[in-house]
Amino acid sequence: MPTHNRLAILRETVARVLACQVPGEQREVIVVNDHSTDGTGEWLRAVAEREPGLQVVNPEGRGRAQARNAGLAAARGELVIFLDDDMWVGPEFLEAHWAAYLETRPEPVVCVGKMRPYPGNEPTLANLAYDRRLAHIDECMAQFGDDLPCRYLCTGNVSMPRRLFEGGLVFNEGFAGYSFEDTELGYRLARQGVRFRYLPEASAEHRTDTSVEALLSKQAEAGRSAVRFLQAHPEAAEHLETPYEVPGVVSTRRRDSMVKRLVKALYFSRPAGMILETLLKASAALGIRGSALRLLYWAGYARYGRAYRREARAAARLAASSAEPARTKAVRHG
Repeated sequence: MPTHNRLAILRETVARVLACQVPGEQREVIVVNDHSTDGTGEWLRAVAEREPGLQVVNPEGRGRAQARNAGLAAARGELVIFLDDDMWVGPEFLEAHWAAYLETRPEPVVCVGKMRPYPGNEPTLANLAYDRRLAHIDECMAQFGDDLPCRYLCTGNVSMPRRLFEGGLVFNEGFAGYSFEDTELGYRLARQGVRFRYLPEASAEHRTDTSVEALLSKQAEAGRSAVRFLQAHPEAAEHLETPYEVPGVVSTRRRDSMVKRLVKALYFSRPAGMILETLLKASAALGIRGSALRLLYWAGYARYGRAYRREARAAARLAASSAEPARTKAVRHG
């Protein structure tokens, strides 16, 4: 369980996990404190002194991928369960993941548990937007059942045999920002023949406590991460929002019409984003929640597209500069 400055929620998350039991088996709870500054470290050390089943890890690097890799390095269990620090579970949670593992071994299976909004979440605009998205993702996963596509790997609530990582397979630490570090791992696991399964019995409730600006910032981070993800897995382009061409990804090289290119240029421009966010604030202030939710989605996608475009252009410049020495050498030796 990686965590960063979420002590108010983490207290309950840890208490609920420690209350879980796996009949006849041992379990370890590993919390990776990713450079928190809100007293998380002190609180965790105090809990670990009275709870021998709790281990605290302090990673050298930063970010979700590095934190999860640090937790993996410390894990000794046969089954590894990744859980976000804001996912509140019931007493049957670990047992459900463990039972699914016993049912499918020795086949390598990744089980993605059910994630639903916590009923007590404060109904702010940002919380509602996040909870609706989470509920939509869970509905999509439920449709696939035992044949879940690897793109739905979400480390908010997922279990997998630890032996999958014994060959050095870990999270790609090049994904320092929000999003896609778990999806990227999912694609690599799928290439090795790992099967993915939706596991509603292992249910967790998301304790949402976010803000509009936090959601918009995450969309920008996701835009940057999307380009890196597509470069590593170009086959994923058909399932991903691809507003611009990415070097080396054939399926993003679609020729847009002049009108569509103009619409993109306007929609993903900074002035358009500022207008959308101004309208969003006005709608929220006036209590027009339906309009505000739609504007929040559009403003988020505008930030996603702008960040995606900058990252794609940077990737194109890097590809061009890397190709130039090779072309010059070919000319000289021609």
